[in-house]
Amino acid sequence: PTSDQGGVIFAITDSSREVINVGVRLAAVQGGNQDVIFYYNYLGKKNSHEAARFPIPSMTNTWNRFAIAVQDDKVMFYLGCEGEPQVMRMERSADKLQL
Repeated sequence: PTSDQGGVIFAITDSSREVINVGVRLAAVQGGNQDVIFYYNYLGKKNSHEAARFPIPSMTNTWNRFAIAVQDDKVMFYLGCEGEPQVMRMERSADKLQL
């Protein structure tokens, strides 16, 4: 990222492009830190749903790698794509996500 404002990195949206069904966004930098936010939306919800938020140092003006994995009711965030992940529980439907 070239600014501290944050923004959407990846998103699969509904047909109106208003609701993020699955996506990743960087929050704005605050105090040298920012959050990576993972969105996961249940079928039929009218708003984007923040499923997990991971605090990290600012990514502004640096190359960064990270990975996000979802298994059952857990979202795992790997900064640098290695090491032990940060893990957050998320609320999730037992049904498959239909895109």
